Amino acid sequence: MSDPQRRSIPDTLFKYVNAEGGLATLKDATVSVMFSKPSDLNDPFEFLPSLDGLSCEPAEMTRNCRHLASPLLSANADYLRQEIELRWFVTSLTSADRNVRMWAQYAVNHTGIKLTFNFADNAIQKDMMERVDYSQPHRADIRRLTEPKAKKDDKGTLLKQLATQKGRDWEHEKEVRWFLRDEGGERDDREKQSYSKGLVDGKMRAFMKLPHSCIKRVTVGYLCHPSLLRSILELRKMHRATWEIARSRLSLNSFQFDEDLVSED
Repeated sequence: MSDPQRRSIPDTLFKYVNAEGGLATLKDATVSVMFSKPSDLNDPFEFLPSLDGLSCEPAEMTRNCRHLASPLLSANADYLRQEIELRWFVTSLTSADRNVRMWAQYAVNHTGIKLTFNFADNAIQKDMMERVDYSQPHRADIRRLTEPKAKKDDKGTLLKQLATQKGRDWEHEKEVRWFLRDEGGERDDREKQSYSKGLVDGKMRAFMKLPHSCIKRVTVGYLCHPSLLRSILELRKMHRATWEIARSRLSLNSFQFDEDLVSED
Protein backbone atom coordinates (compact mmCIF):
# COMPACT_ATOMS: atom_id res chain seq x y z
CA MET A 1 0.00 0.00 0.00
CA SER A 2 1.39 3.40 -0.92
CA ASP A 3 1.89 6.11 1.66
CA PRO A 4 -0.56 8.55 -0.04
CA GLN A 5 -3.19 5.80 -0.05
CA ARG A 6 -2.59 5.07 3.62
CA ARG A 7 -2.86 8.74 4.54
CA SER A 8 -6.14 9.03 2.63
CA ILE A 9 -7.99 6.66 4.95
CA PRO A 10 -10.35 8.76 7.10
CA ASP A 11 -10.35 8.41 10.87
CA THR A 12 -14.14 8.05 10.81
CA LEU A 13 -15.70 5.25 8.76
CA PHE A 14 -19.14 3.66 8.67
CA LYS A 15 -20.68 0.23 8.24
CA TYR A 16 -24.35 -0.38 7.42
CA VAL A 17 -25.58 -3.80 8.57
CA ASN A 18 -28.79 -5.65 9.30
CA ALA A 19 -30.08 -5.73 12.88
CA GLU A 20 -28.75 -9.22 13.59
CA GLY A 21 -25.29 -8.38 12.28
CA GLY A 22 -25.11 -5.15 14.22
CA LEU A 23 -26.08 -6.79 17.50
CA ALA A 24 -23.57 -9.60 16.90
CA THR A 25 -20.84 -6.99 16.48
CA LEU A 26 -21.65 -5.35 19.82
CA LYS A 27 -22.85 -8.21 22.03
CA ASP A 28 -19.53 -9.32 23.57
CA ALA A 29 -17.03 -7.65 25.86
CA THR A 30 -15.09 -6.63 22.74
CA VAL A 31 -16.39 -5.43 19.38
CA SER A 32 -16.36 -8.31 16.89
CA VAL A 33 -15.89 -7.19 13.28
CA MET A 34 -16.82 -9.90 10.76
CA PHE A 35 -14.74 -10.49 7.61
CA SER A 36 -15.99 -12.52 4.64
CA LYS A 37 -14.41 -14.49 1.84
CA PRO A 38 -14.20 -12.64 -1.49
CA SER A 39 -16.73 -14.99 -3.12
CA ASP A 40 -19.40 -13.79 -0.69
CA LEU A 41 -19.23 -10.18 -1.86
CA ASN A 42 -22.08 -8.95 -4.06
CA ASP A 43 -20.21 -7.59 -7.09
CA PRO A 44 -19.76 -10.43 -9.66
CA PHE A 45 -16.52 -8.81 -10.85
CA GLU A 46 -14.87 -8.87 -7.41
CA PHE A 47 -11.25 -10.06 -7.58
CA LEU A 48 -11.62 -10.84 -11.30
CA PRO A 49 -8.70 -9.57 -13.44
CA SER A 50 -8.85 -8.50 -17.06
CA LEU A 51 -8.85 -11.56 -19.31
CA ASP A 52 -7.28 -9.74 -22.28
CA GLY A 53 -3.97 -11.33 -23.20
CA LEU A 54 -4.55 -14.40 -21.02
CA SER A 55 -5.97 -16.64 -23.75
CA CYS A 56 -2.66 -17.97 -25.10
CA GLU A 57 -2.28 -21.66 -25.85
CA PRO A 58 -0.64 -23.81 -23.13
CA ALA A 59 2.64 -24.26 -25.07
CA GLU A 60 2.92 -20.55 -25.74
CA MET A 61 1.97 -19.79 -22.16
CA THR A 62 4.75 -22.08 -20.89
CA ARG A 63 7.30 -20.25 -23.02
CA ASN A 64 6.11 -16.69 -22.30
CA CYS A 65 4.91 -16.99 -18.73
CA ARG A 66 7.77 -19.00 -17.19
CA HIS A 67 8.58 -16.15 -14.77
CA LEU A 68 5.05 -16.05 -13.35
CA ALA A 69 4.83 -16.81 -9.62
CA SER A 70 3.83 -20.45 -9.03
CA PRO A 71 0.28 -19.77 -7.69
CA LEU A 72 -0.52 -17.96 -10.95
CA LEU A 73 1.14 -20.31 -13.47
CA SER A 74 -2.09 -21.17 -15.27
CA ALA A 75 -3.12 -17.49 -15.66
CA ASN A 76 -6.62 -18.84 -15.24
CA ALA A 77 -8.97 -16.27 -13.69
CA ASP A 78 -11.00 -18.86 -11.79
CA TYR A 79 -7.84 -20.38 -10.35
CA LEU A 80 -6.63 -16.95 -9.31
CA ARG A 81 -9.89 -16.29 -7.50
CA GLN A 82 -9.57 -19.64 -5.70
CA GLU A 83 -6.08 -18.68 -4.56
CA ILE A 84 -7.39 -15.39 -3.22
CA GLU A 85 -10.25 -17.23 -1.56
CA LEU A 86 -7.80 -19.38 0.41
CA ARG A 87 -5.59 -16.52 1.59
CA TRP A 88 -7.80 -13.53 2.27
CA PHE A 89 -10.74 -12.26 4.24
CA VAL A 90 -12.17 -8.83 3.56
CA THR A 91 -14.80 -6.49 4.91
CA SER A 92 -16.05 -3.20 3.51
CA LEU A 93 -16.45 0.08 5.34
CA THR A 94 -17.58 3.35 3.79
CA SER A 95 -16.93 7.04 4.09
CA ALA A 96 -20.58 7.71 3.12
CA ASP A 97 -22.51 8.95 6.15
CA ARG A 98 -26.33 9.11 6.26
CA ASN A 99 -26.51 7.58 2.80
CA VAL A 100 -30.05 6.67 1.73
CA ARG A 101 -28.96 3.94 -0.71
CA MET A 102 -26.63 2.32 1.83
CA TRP A 103 -29.37 2.32 4.45
CA ALA A 104 -31.73 0.69 1.96
CA GLN A 105 -29.33 -1.94 0.60
CA TYR A 106 -27.15 -3.00 3.51
CA ALA A 107 -29.31 -2.10 6.50
CA VAL A 108 -32.28 -3.97 5.01
CA ASN A 109 -34.53 -1.09 3.98
CA HIS A 110 -33.74 1.13 6.99
CA THR A 111 -34.49 -1.55 9.61
CA GLY A 112 -30.86 -2.20 10.57
CA ILE A 113 -27.91 -0.37 12.07
CA LYS A 114 -25.16 2.03 11.02
CA LEU A 115 -21.95 1.66 13.01
CA THR A 116 -19.64 4.68 13.18
CA PHE A 117 -16.01 3.62 13.70
CA ASN A 118 -13.25 5.87 14.99
CA PHE A 119 -9.74 4.82 13.92
CA ALA A 120 -7.94 8.02 14.96
CA ASP A 121 -5.84 6.12 17.51
CA ASN A 122 -5.60 2.84 15.63
CA ALA A 123 -2.95 3.11 12.91
CA ILE A 124 -2.52 -0.68 12.74
CA GLN A 125 -6.04 -1.18 11.42
CA LYS A 126 -5.73 1.75 9.01
CA ASP A 127 -2.57 0.18 7.57
CA MET A 128 -4.72 -2.79 6.54
CA MET A 129 -7.18 -0.62 4.60
CA GLU A 130 -7.35 0.85 1.12
CA ARG A 131 -9.88 3.02 -0.67
CA VAL A 132 -11.71 1.54 -3.64
CA ASP A 133 -11.03 3.17 -7.02
CA TYR A 134 -14.07 3.48 -9.31
CA SER A 135 -12.41 5.54 -12.04
CA GLN A 136 -10.81 2.82 -14.18
CA PRO A 137 -12.69 1.70 -17.33
CA HIS A 138 -11.16 -1.79 -17.26
CA ARG A 139 -10.31 -4.42 -14.67
CA ALA A 140 -6.79 -4.93 -13.35
CA ASP A 141 -4.25 -6.37 -15.81
CA ILE A 142 -2.06 -9.17 -14.42
CA ARG A 143 0.20 -9.59 -17.46
CA ARG A 144 2.92 -7.55 -15.76
CA LEU A 145 3.52 -10.55 -13.48
CA THR A 146 4.95 -12.43 -16.48
CA GLU A 147 7.84 -9.98 -16.72
CA PRO A 148 11.28 -11.34 -15.70
CA LYS A 149 11.81 -8.46 -13.28
CA ALA A 150 8.52 -8.98 -11.46
CA LYS A 151 9.09 -8.58 -7.75
CA LYS A 152 8.30 -11.25 -5.21
CA ASP A 153 5.70 -9.06 -3.49
CA ASP A 154 3.87 -8.29 -6.76
CA LYS A 155 1.41 -11.05 -5.98
CA GLY A 156 0.18 -9.28 -2.87
CA THR A 157 0.12 -5.97 -4.70
CA LEU A 158 -2.00 -7.52 -7.45
CA LEU A 159 -4.51 -8.99 -5.02
CA LYS A 160 -4.97 -5.62 -3.31
CA GLN A 161 -5.38 -4.00 -6.74
CA LEU A 162 -8.07 -6.49 -7.73
CA ALA A 163 -9.90 -5.86 -4.47
CA THR A 164 -9.86 -2.08 -4.75
CA GLN A 165 -10.75 -1.56 -8.40
CA LYS A 166 -14.48 -1.60 -9.13
CA GLY A 167 -16.87 -0.38 -11.79
CA ARG A 168 -18.55 3.02 -11.71
CA ASP A 169 -21.92 1.44 -10.90
CA TRP A 170 -20.66 1.08 -7.31
CA GLU A 171 -19.07 4.49 -6.78
CA HIS A 172 -21.92 5.71 -4.53
CA GLU A 173 -20.67 3.25 -1.89
CA LYS A 174 -17.36 5.10 -1.33
CA GLU A 175 -15.85 1.90 0.00
CA VAL A 176 -12.77 1.37 2.09
CA ARG A 177 -11.60 -2.23 1.98
CA TRP A 178 -10.24 -3.76 5.18
CA PHE A 179 -8.07 -6.83 4.54
CA LEU A 180 -7.22 -9.76 6.76
CA ARG A 181 -4.65 -12.17 5.41
CA ASP A 182 -4.87 -15.74 6.67
CA GLU A 183 -1.43 -17.22 5.98
CA GLY A 184 -0.32 -18.49 9.37
CA GLY A 185 3.35 -17.80 10.07
CA GLU A 186 3.73 -15.91 6.79
CA ARG A 187 1.54 -13.04 8.02
CA ASP A 188 3.14 -9.64 8.40
CA ASP A 189 3.53 -8.53 12.03
CA ARG A 190 1.09 -5.66 11.44
CA GLU A 191 -1.55 -8.17 10.45
CA LYS A 192 -1.19 -10.46 13.46
CA GLN A 193 -4.41 -9.18 14.91
CA SER A 194 -6.61 -10.97 17.39
CA TYR A 195 -9.06 -12.89 15.25
CA SER A 196 -10.85 -16.19 15.12
CA LYS A 197 -12.59 -18.14 12.37
CA GLY A 198 -15.92 -19.93 12.26
CA LEU A 199 -18.88 -20.88 10.11
CA VAL A 200 -21.87 -18.56 9.78
CA ASP A 201 -24.77 -20.00 7.78
CA GLY A 202 -22.36 -22.55 6.33
CA LYS A 203 -19.79 -19.96 5.19
CA MET A 204 -16.34 -19.36 6.67
CA ARG A 205 -15.92 -16.02 8.40
CA ALA A 206 -13.16 -14.32 10.37
CA PHE A 207 -13.84 -12.18 13.45
CA MET A 208 -11.47 -9.46 14.61
CA LYS A 209 -11.69 -8.22 18.19
CA LEU A 210 -11.49 -4.49 18.91
CA PRO A 211 -12.19 -2.41 22.03
CA HIS A 212 -15.61 -0.80 22.36
CA SER A 213 -13.84 2.56 22.24
CA CYS A 214 -13.42 2.09 18.48
CA ILE A 215 -17.18 2.62 18.10
CA LYS A 216 -18.19 6.26 18.14
CA ARG A 217 -21.92 5.97 17.45
CA VAL A 218 -24.57 3.31 16.84
CA THR A 219 -27.50 4.55 14.75
CA VAL A 220 -30.69 2.57 14.21
CA GLY A 221 -32.72 2.88 11.02
CA TYR A 222 -35.87 4.94 11.04
CA LEU A 223 -37.95 1.81 10.30
CA CYS A 224 -36.28 -0.41 12.92
CA HIS A 225 -38.29 -2.44 15.42
CA PRO A 226 -38.47 -0.80 18.90
CA SER A 227 -36.84 -3.88 20.42
CA LEU A 228 -33.65 -3.20 18.46
CA LEU A 229 -33.16 0.15 20.15
CA ARG A 230 -33.83 -1.38 23.58
CA SER A 231 -31.26 -4.12 22.92
CA ILE A 232 -28.60 -1.59 21.96
CA LEU A 233 -29.28 0.48 25.09
CA GLU A 234 -28.89 -2.67 27.20
CA LEU A 235 -25.63 -3.63 25.47
CA ARG A 236 -24.12 -0.19 26.05
CA LYS A 237 -25.04 -0.36 29.72
CA MET A 238 -23.76 -3.92 30.12
CA HIS A 239 -20.37 -3.13 28.55
CA ARG A 240 -20.15 0.34 30.12
CA ALA A 241 -19.43 1.57 26.62
CA THR A 242 -19.18 5.23 25.72
CA TRP A 243 -20.53 5.11 22.18
CA GLU A 244 -23.49 7.31 21.36
CA ILE A 245 -26.84 5.86 20.35
CA ALA A 246 -28.92 7.64 17.75
CA ARG A 247 -32.12 7.11 15.80
CA SER A 248 -32.23 8.02 12.13
CA ARG A 249 -35.21 10.03 10.90
CA LEU A 250 -36.31 11.65 7.66
CA SER A 251 -35.29 15.26 7.26
CA LEU A 252 -38.18 17.72 7.23
CA ASN A 253 -37.08 19.39 3.99
CA SER A 254 -34.23 17.55 2.24
CA PHE A 255 -33.61 14.10 0.76
CA GLN A 256 -31.28 13.22 3.62
CA PHE A 257 -31.54 11.81 7.14
CA ASP A 258 -31.16 13.53 10.47
CA GLU A 259 -30.05 11.67 13.60
CA ASP A 260 -31.44 12.19 17.09
CA LEU A 261 -29.34 11.10 20.07
CA VAL A 262 -31.06 8.67 22.44
CA SER A 263 -30.54 8.77 26.20
CA GLU A 264 -30.53 5.83 28.62
CA ASP A 265 -34.05 6.64 29.74
